[in-house]
Amino acid sequence: KYIPQYGGFCAWGVAYEDQWTASNLCPPVDFYTYLMFNGKLYLFNGEFVRELFVSKGVAQGVRAGEERWKSWYGDQAVFNICTHGVNIYNPSRVLPPCWEIGQ
Repeated sequence: KYIPQYGGFCAWGVAYEDQWTASNLCPPVDFYTYLMFNGKLYLFNGEFVRELFVSKGVAQGVRAGEERWKSWYGDQAVFNICTHGVNIYNPSRVLPPCWEIGQ
């Protein structure tokens, strides 16, 4: 019913972590750590990271993430090339680690 925002990557990572770029996007998630906001599903890398996102302001984080995602991929909702070895939309399909993509 709900497709995770930002391609299923960590919302904090997409919104605030500088090491991620359009060609190097792999902020991992804990599928049990999520947040529903305005009817949309956001995943996080753990409780602490979700609490950071909430403490900074959910609306602000969502805006930052949406702006960054759009600057990278336009209106493309899903980008699942690299999720640290597991394709979240097909968990049986194991992918190479992020640093091997494109090398």
